[in-house]
Amino acid sequence: MDVHAPRTKKMKKYKLIAIIAIFICLPLITSCSDSVEVYEIRDQFFARQVENIFMHLDSYVGRTIQIEGLFLSWHDVEDTGEMHHFVVRFLSDCCGGGGSIGFEINLGNIAPPPNEAWVQLTGVLELHDTFATNNPVLMVTTIQELEEQGELIIFS
Repeated sequence: MDVHAPRTKKMKKYKLIAIIAIFICLPLITSCSDSVEVYEIRDQFFARQVENIFMHLDSYVGRTIQIEGLFLSWHDVEDTGEMHHFVVRFLSDCCGGGGSIGFEINLGNIAPPPNEAWVQLTGVLELHDTFATNNPVLMVTTIQELEEQGELIIFS
């Protein structure tokens, strides 16, 4: 009588279970590795992060970016007649000067929120030939209007 036979039979059973588990879990593991890394622009570093993107465009083109800010629309009556959309915040310096900082956005087939709505959006950064230069444009994949507004005026 072989005393190792029951142990061998159990080992084969465990190996079979392990192989089946690997084949079941493998698609789950590989689908997680395909997830897109999102570069999130945060309130406290908003100006610095946006400036960094503009200074190093080649490093960010094709990346997914999430940003929160004021949604603005501008109708380009003089040049193209097109409607342009932006997500921005306003800059203030020590002397009361400033401007705005943010991105032009392309909504594609997504309906625009109301003008001056506070939004959070996610999009892929592309370069477009607008206003006679190669400008960064966020190709929006998701946008939502937020009730709670972040810092509209940031200090540079």
